[in-house]
Amino acid sequence: MLFGGAPEPWFEDWLARVVGAIARHDIALLEGAFAPGARYFLKTHAPPLEGPDAILRHVAAQFGGQRDLTCATEILGFTPEAALVRWEAGYTLTSTEARESYDGLVIYRFDAARRCLLRQSWAVQWSGALP
Repeated sequence: MLFGGAPEPWFEDWLARVVGAIARHDIALLEGAFAPGARYFLKTHAPPLEGPDAILRHVAAQFGGQRDLTCATEILGFTPEAALVRWEAGYTLTSTEARESYDGLVIYRFDAARRCLLRQSWAVQWSGALP
């Protein structure tokens, strides 16, 4: 069941930009997606990346290390201030040719200009940890 209400079109467009940027390795699609003070947590208990420049550098660095991406998202909850999204992804690591899978819940929080203020991953499962 969805918390809040149905996703508004601006959020669906924002999420499509993020997915498109990752799938096409096109960092330009993320311009303006993150607020100046945005925090982007890579791990639950690690310090976040802070600010759009650091976030975009991280995402761009991932492009060089991955190929053959498959990705699906499901919006589980939405309010104008926050969204909960399930991400399922698979990709090949270019350094080892190993295939990795990711299944996680991501919380996004937004400012009044509809830019991401906070990104946190929860309940992440990597394929190597699966039985």
